[in-house]
Amino acid sequence: MLPKGSKLRGWYEKYDELVEFWKEHGHFVLPVKPQFSTLQGWINTQRGKKIGGALGSVVRKSHDYLLDRIGFPWRSDRIEFDWQLWYNELVQFWKEHGHLEVKHTENLPLYDWMIRQRQNYKGTGVKLTDHQMEELEKIGFRW
Repeated sequence: MLPKGSKLRGWYEKYDELVEFWKEHGHFVLPVKPQFSTLQGWINTQRGKKIGGALGSVVRKSHDYLLDRIGFPWRSDRIEFDWQLWYNELVQFWKEHGHLEVKHTENLPLYDWMIRQRQNYKGTGVKLTDHQMEELEKIGFRW
């Protein structure tokens, strides 16, 4: 047993908390609620250490291994999760109206999201994945 208050013990406690969340929800996208803020901070730290190229100590490698074993995404799922929510809303609009000409007076958030997708496609924002471009093109999205 690791001593109470040790950094390693704290790491394993947060890891166990993350595993429980994953088992219950089937994903790693934590709700934006105060009770998850500490765990979200811990997740961000793990991603930062991995992506930032923290020195590969034996402990760091074992932590990465444990996170890899549960399918932990090193890139935030939140971006993809949010994108999929907006895409689903756009598909629903398309099914109801038969077109994708969303007016800002009808649905400003969806209208703004569509503008961001065009900007992302042109390279002035977050680059769209091939999958995202294919999904938009399937429903006749105009760039």
